[in-house]
Amino acid sequence: WIVADEIDTDRPRDIDARWHFHPDVAAVAQGLDVVSADKGVANIRITPVGLADATVRIARGESEPMLGWYSPKYNVKLPTSVALYSARLRRSALFAWIITVDPSQRPSPVEAERLRAPEGVA
Repeated sequence: WIVADEIDTDRPRDIDARWHFHPDVAAVAQGLDVVSADKGVANIRITPVGLADATVRIARGESEPMLGWYSPKYNVKLPTSVALYSARLRRSALFAWIITVDPSQRPSPVEAERLRAPEGVA
């Protein structure tokens, strides 16, 4: 899957993008990629493309701020992994997330290159 995000801004901005995982899934950061790392099942890899100077961390069951929780019903909460990407945009930006699935337990790295749009195409 490819998920594209476009942010139109007239000034520099700090952004956070969050990818939430099921409570039973172990998510780990590998550079800027985030992968699920569960043995014996299909795993995913999230690869950001075009998000310069980003950082990523995995939050799980944090209280301040409240981050990394799943609630299947009222008054019940389970810790869950959240991939938190942070970046400073200096201007409007178009970036993407490539999400790949590997049924063999270990997602392989993804290489991607952002190409310039032809002249006259937004």
